[in-house]
Formats: sequence, structure tokens, C-alpha cells
Amino acid sequence: MNLFRKNCLSCLILIFTFFITISNGATPIAPAGRSYSCSVINDNKLYVFGGDPFGIIGTPQTIYLDISLIGTPNPWYLLSDIPISVSAANTVFNGNNTVFLIFFNTVYAYNISNNQWYPTGSNGIVPQTRTQATAVIDKSGKIWYFGGTNGTTRIYFNDINSFDTSTYTWSFGSTLNAPTSRFSMVSIMLPNGEILYIGGVDGSTRSHINMAQAIDSLIHCHN
Repeated sequence: MNLFRKNCLSCLILIFTFFITISNGATPIAPAGRSYSCSVINDNKLYVFGGDPFGIIGTPQTIYLDISLIGTPNPWYLLSDIPISVSAANTVFNGNNTVFLIFFNTVYAYNISNNQWYPTGSNGIVPQTRTQATAVIDKSGKIWYFGGTNGTTRIYFNDINSFDTSTYTWSFGSTLNAPTSRFSMVSIMLPNGEILYIGGVDGSTRSHINMAQAIDSLIHCHN
């Protein structure tokens, strides 16, 4: 009888785990440590995309952690894979269930509600391929994509490009008052429409930047 009960309990646990996995599209996982990943936060959930696990360049993994339960036995969960393996990509969240991920110069959309990835296509003036750039999104749904490096011939960028998430169209912005070429910096969209660029590595001197510079996105007229 005890063995029967034990087997029944095991079956119930497996069925329950299967139900939870199917119902929210997530599978518990113990992720490997990684660098060069990117992330967004929504509803107390930290979503982490791609990165370089130990000894591997790039991964397609999408994982999340409920940060409201930090300090408790709270596993990471594995979600739908990104269509390709990515490293040093950029992600922004539009506040309406969609995460946009930019890798090289290709944009993918991830719907948090249904755990699905979608290609966006690329219209307009597509920027040169790059990594270690930075991206923010404004209230109108326009992504501002700055800097980075092509990583192969050591070309460093200081152009400010934009991507309209409603039409999936790239535009090239002016370089008026743009920061110097750099990579691995941080950007923040301020409430007044300015973009604050913080730190990074200078493309000319390869020295670390210890300054912040604000750029008014409204003056960057597009061709």
C-alpha cells in the first residue's frame, strides 16, 4: 500500500509539473552563469536574454526570475528560445507585453503574454551590423540605437539610429552633438525626451569613459 501511494504521489507530481509547464509555457531550470546577456523587468519578473554561458559564445535562451520572491526557493524558468543564439544584444520593453531584441542589425519581437518570438522585418535605412551597442525606447514606441562595434575589423560607431516599432522601419539620425564613438555603455531615456549615455569604452583610445552625456532625441531629424 505504501508503495502504491508513493507511486500515485509521484504520478500526481509529474502531472502537476506538466500542467504548470503547459499553462505558462515555462520550465524550471538552473541556468549556467553567463556574461553579455541583456534583460528587462516587467511585473516583478526579470527576463534575461542570450549571453555567453561558460565556454560558449551566445545562447538562444530566454529565462526569467520572479524577483518578488528573492530569498525564497525560487527557481529560474526557461521560456521560448530566441530564433538565434545572441550575445551582447540589446533589449527594450514597450510597456505593452512586447520586448524588442536587437542583435547585429536584426530586430526580433517577444510577446510576454503568449511566450512567442516573432520576426519584425527591416525597412528603411538599416544600420551597419554591430554588437555592444545600447538602446532605449521612447513613449511613442521608437527605439534609439547608438554606438557599438562591428567586432571584426574594430570599427566603432557614434551614429544614432532609430527603429519605429509600429512600422518596423529604420531611420538614420544626425550626428549633431552625438557622443564620440564607443561601445559597452549604458543609456537611459529621461522623462524630458533626452537620452543619457553613461560610461563605455572609447572607440579611439580604448580607454574607459567615466562621464555621462545627455542628447536630445527630438533634434535628431531623420532622412
